[in-house]
Amino acid sequence: MIRDGLAIAYDLAAFLILHVGYLFLEASITNAFMVMMWLLFATPVLAGGVTGYFAQGRPFLALLILGVAVACCVGILHLLGPWLGFGKGVGGLGGSFTLVVSSLVFVLPMVVIGGAIGSYISRAHS
Repeated sequence: MIRDGLAIAYDLAAFLILHVGYLFLEASITNAFMVMMWLLFATPVLAGGVTGYFAQGRPFLALLILGVAVACCVGILHLLGPWLGFGKGVGGLGGSFTLVVSSLVFVLPMVVIGGAIGSYISRAHS
C-alpha cells in the first residue's frame, strides 16, 4: 500500500507541474485552441497511466484517490490563479467548488482510462 501512496503522490506532483505549465501557456497563447485542449486532456491521462503502472496493491482505489485529488487541485489552482499571475480566477470559493465538481465529471474518467492503460502495460511487462 505504501507503493500505491508513493505512486499517487508522485503523479499528483507531476500533474500539478503540468497543469501549472498549461495555465501559463493558456494565458500567453491566443490562437491554439486544439493544442490546448489536447494538453488539457493529456495531463490527467498521463498521471493516471503512471499511477496505474506503479500501483500494485489496489490500483483502482489508487486511481480514484488520484482522480479526486487532481480535481481538487484543479479547483485550488484556478482559485489561486490571480495570485499566481495567470488568469482572472473562477469567481471565488463558489466558482472553485463548481470547477471541482465539473472536473470530477471529466477528469476522473480520464485518470481511470490512463490508469487502465498503465496497468495493462505493467502486467504485459511482468
